[in-house]
This record gives sequence, C-alpha cells and structure tokens, in this order.
Amino acid sequence: MTLGLDVMTVRKLDTFRRKHNISDYERAHTISDLEAEEMIGLAVRLRQEIRPWLAQNHPSLTPRR
Repeated sequence: MTLGLDVMTVRKLDTFRRKHNISDYERAHTISDLEAEEMIGLAVRLRQEIRPWLAQNHPSLTPRR
C-alpha cells in the first residue's frame, strides 16, 4: 500500500533527499533558507495526509495523543 502521492511530490522529496545527502556528506550550507522552509511545508502537508491513511490502513501505527 502507498499513499498515492503525485509524481511532482515524489520528485520533490527525492530532490530534497539528494540535497540532504550532499549537505551531510560533501558540502555544508547547500540548502537555502527558502528550500528549508519548503521542505518543512511539505513535511507538514505529508504528515496531515499520512495520519488519516494510517488510521484507516494501519490503526495500530496511529500516533496516540
């Protein structure tokens, strides 16, 4: 099962993953403040989408409040 993310979201996640790897292992400070804000926004959006999906498909993994 997957979340059924659109192609653009998957590409954006992959781009962020690659940039993260470069900044961790090759060069520091390769991610701009704007890119960091965009990454945070995407993470927030995905978290909002994942919670209902988890509740429906894997209730035992649903975070408790």
